[in-house]
Amino acid sequence: MNDKKDFEVINSVLKGKQEEFGELISRYQDKAYRLSLGIVHDPVLAEEAVHLSFIKAYESLSKFKRGAKFSTWFYRIVYNVSISQYRYEKKFSRNIEPGDVMDLNPEEINDGINFLKTAEQQQYLALALEKLSPSESTLIRSYYLEDLDIDELIEITGLSRSNIKVKLFRARKKIYQELENLLKDEVLSLIEQA
Repeated sequence: MNDKKDFEVINSVLKGKQEEFGELISRYQDKAYRLSLGIVHDPVLAEEAVHLSFIKAYESLSKFKRGAKFSTWFYRIVYNVSISQYRYEKKFSRNIEPGDVMDLNPEEINDGINFLKTAEQQQYLALALEKLSPSESTLIRSYYLEDLDIDELIEITGLSRSNIKVKLFRARKKIYQELENLLKDEVLSLIEQA
């Protein structure tokens, strides 16, 4: 996903070769879908959000600043459209209570997240991520699973650097607490079966 190639495609589209926009779609649709799905938690809504995002990007392509990365600019559109859809649909409610997890240190939290590598562990992570708010889930997924850096998250979300760091820290604590609850329930279930 070379930025220079993105720039060339954008120039072609702006010069009247609309079919070239399909190249941008093929480059960014999968990651855009994952970003949206992390917000709306519904595959159909995520597909709609990505579709709307591509339409908005196409219609606003002339406003794209040549010095910026297309991917970051586009993911901001996806983020905003997905947040709007989430608010409109209100299919999921936020059921998490912060609890008293202030005594956890960052190493413990990171250890809890880093252990999630296998398919079964990924299921636990998915359940824990569902308990986060859309913005928390998006930040966690983007930063840890999509390997976006803080600067890209600033551009996509419009949040400050310190706000992103705080939200990531709090979201990690919530995931840790949720994983602790899920695994405790799993252990109790195994004990009852024995």
